[in-house]
Amino acid sequence: MYPSFREASGLLHVVAILAALYDDELKAVLIDEPELSLHPQYQAFVRREIERVAGDPTAGRKIVIYATHAPAMVRLRSVADLPDVAFFSDAETPPTQVDQSAGELQNRKLSAFARSLGAGHREALFATRPLVVEGPSDEIVLDALNAASGTNLHAAGGHILPATGKGSMPTILKLLRLTGKEPAALAHLDAFTDDLGLVQACNDVAEGRAMALSRGHANLYDAAKPVHDQLAALATTRWGEIEAIATKHSYWRAGDVADDARRKRRAVAAALLQADEAAVRDLPSGAEQWLPLRQRLTAVLSLLEAAGLFILRHGTIEDSYAAPADHADKIATAWAESDAVAADPASARVRHATALRALQHVSRAKPIDESAAVAEAFLAVVAPALDELRRNPDATPADLAVASRHARDVAGLFRIIRAGDDSAPSLEVHLAAPGLDVSGFPLVVKADENVNAVAQTAIRPSLRVAHRELRRARSP
Repeated sequence: MYPSFREASGLLHVVAILAALYDDELKAVLIDEPELSLHPQYQAFVRREIERVAGDPTAGRKIVIYATHAPAMVRLRSVADLPDVAFFSDAETPPTQVDQSAGELQNRKLSAFARSLGAGHREALFATRPLVVEGPSDEIVLDALNAASGTNLHAAGGHILPATGKGSMPTILKLLRLTGKEPAALAHLDAFTDDLGLVQACNDVAEGRAMALSRGHANLYDAAKPVHDQLAALATTRWGEIEAIATKHSYWRAGDVADDARRKRRAVAAALLQADEAAVRDLPSGAEQWLPLRQRLTAVLSLLEAAGLFILRHGTIEDSYAAPADHADKIATAWAESDAVAADPASARVRHATALRALQHVSRAKPIDESAAVAEAFLAVVAPALDELRRNPDATPADLAVASRHARDVAGLFRIIRAGDDSAPSLEVHLAAPGLDVSGFPLVVKADENVNAVAQTAIRPSLRVAHRELRRARSP
């Protein structure tokens, strides 16, 4: 005999799963996290065994339902597999399951993309708010920016997902929304200047649509189209006026010479957004044409951010690097920029302001207000003690403690001292847990005061937390 305790927990876990899968008497199997303690290759093996036995019980197969956190356990070879997966986000939100009759399942681009999903794409299916970027160099820099800025992307349900260029981004966004995600996109400036396909892909995002309506536009596309068209017209008809600064940008130097109009649009937009206001005003027709276009560009790009579409103002992400980028080796240059971000986070936040806003957008988490919980505990402990004081002005600390005996589980948060004189007795309440981010203590509650009003007005989030959030909001 061989004792099972000598084996690894993962192997024992697999044995139990396989025994259930191979048992012909069982018609249904429910498995919680089959990937526990398993190497990814064994995870793939278990998934294949599940697929081999799962199916219609009337056809000699069995129903298998499992919950997983592992990308390797997700079976997604085509969009036809999507209805077999239920996507969960949190305990308060019902899971999302794609309807088998959904029209998106017939989309050829979506079908082609689903067939090519790699491990990184599958990992995004476990996130609540994935951030789609144009490629791996963007991912490297944003990972460093996330670490340096403390946005806690992954803990807040975010994920950075590199696409294969801006052309595939609308398809990726559509797939992620289909599975109940709230994706955002960070794209280079040419994603706006070349065409408005990515804008159209974000047209139905509720926050963006509401913001567009508040600005007098039917939708995001209607807000962006006139600005895009004006840019195209001025880049052609007034090129000579801005050529001197536009041709200095990398968009012009590295652009497609065969498509001169597109190269001009890219370089003009980048030049306008990077130059200071005085320089734009000094251009020929600056006050009449270029400055209004710059203002409209800035306004529409800010509007798009409400829908989770972040367009880099400098051009490409390489244009924001601390050192000149080597476009022939983008990955090596991205790693060098990653080191620069780690070495000087303050400067990086300025250089990568748009990217940082994108990270903050997908890193949204419900703020923890410890003051609300402390105020609730305060009422449970202090209110009965105050009632005792009103009935017995000579009440001792022991009497006050007895009065609050029903709130023993939170009584330790506070230290209550009898204060005032016999004519005006009061309680002085100290917070006995200084690690809490709550201010207002110690506070004095008079016998004739409304304890609810005191809790609402005196107990509040700590100023150090408020200052930290204020600094974060003000940081570029």
